Amino acid sequence: MNYSTLASLGLTIYQIKIYEDFLKNGEQNPAELAGKLNYDKSTVYRSVDELEELGLLVKIPKKRGSTYKATDPEVLNILANKEKQAADMKARNIAEVVEDLQGFAVENNENLAWMKVEKGVDAQRNAMEAQLSAKELPVR
Repeated sequence: MNYSTLASLGLTIYQIKIYEDFLKNGEQNPAELAGKLNYDKSTVYRSVDELEELGLLVKIPKKRGSTYKATDPEVLNILANKEKQAADMKARNIAEVVEDLQGFAVENNENLAWMKVEKGVDAQRNAMEAQLSAKELPVR
């Protein structure tokens, strides 16, 4: 299983392993799961609560305590779509802010500094050539 993909959705390694165990073994009690996985009970209970909040686990009340059961992994696609929508919204908001800030800039752009970002070996070579061809030599 690709843990980094699940981690990109905001799941911790504990949550991933706990969810995976629920998928493999079905309905379980968090306290028993903590012993089986050799995790601290508080970590398991916290992770189970968070997984339930995300819709990955369902709580099943019993006479004494509760057990939990994993939901269909298809829920992960819903979480991924929510993450994508949030990222798209953030990008739109940033674009609006940039547009607003550009409105503050002086029309002739005299007060703006420009930056060129390059990567790789060509960038290093270009930077060295620019320094060598500069009218003023750097002070040492």
